[in-house]
Amino acid sequence: RVLKHSHLRISTVRGDLLVLHDVRRFAKWRWGTWGGGRGHCPLTEYNEFANRVRAYWKTSKVFQAPLNEVLMNQTYFNGIGNYLRAEILSRMSFSPFTIASEMSRDQVEALLKMIYLCIRDAYYLGGGQLKDWVNPQGTSAESFKDWMIAYGKGNSIVDKTGRRFWYDPQWESEVPENYKLKKD
Repeated sequence: RVLKHSHLRISTVRGDLLVLHDVRRFAKWRWGTWGGGRGHCPLTEYNEFANRVRAYWKTSKVFQAPLNEVLMNQTYFNGIGNYLRAEILSRMSFSPFTIASEMSRDQVEALLKMIYLCIRDAYYLGGGQLKDWVNPQGTSAESFKDWMIAYGKGNSIVDKTGRRFWYDPQWESEVPENYKLKKD
C-alpha cells in the first residue's frame, strides 16, 4: 500500500521497503555511497563495529570527550542518534559524562553490548515512530514509548553540538560545568 507523502520507495529482494516519508517536503535524497566517514553498522556488522571501537578507544582523540558526545560520532557509532544515545546511556551503570577514554575494558564491553541490544530492540519495536507511521514489525507505538526510559524524560542538557541530551537524574552532579551554562 502506498502511504500519502511517500515520495520515494525502494524495495529489497526480501520484500522490505525503504520509504522516504516527508509530509512537509523538506527531505533530500542523493544517490551515491552512504558516506566514506561512517563506521560499521552496530546491528548488522557488530564484530567490525566493536573491533574498530576497541582498536581506537585509548588512542583516538575522539574518545577524550564525555561519552554522551562520543556516541554521536558517526565514524565510530554509525546510526546512533539522539534518542538512541539517551536510551543506551540510561541503561548503563556509569555516568554518561565519563570521559570515554577513561572507561575500563569491562565498561567498554558493556557499552558495546548495550549499543547492540538497544539498536536491535528499537528496530523491532519500530523506533523513532511518527504519528501516522505504520510499523512493519506489527508492534504498536505504545510498545516503543514504553521501551524508552530516558528520551524526553528526566533531566536534560544541551550538549556542545546544540542537541538536547536526556539522562538519569542520578548523574546530575556529574554534568560538566560548560554544560550547566546551557541548561534550560
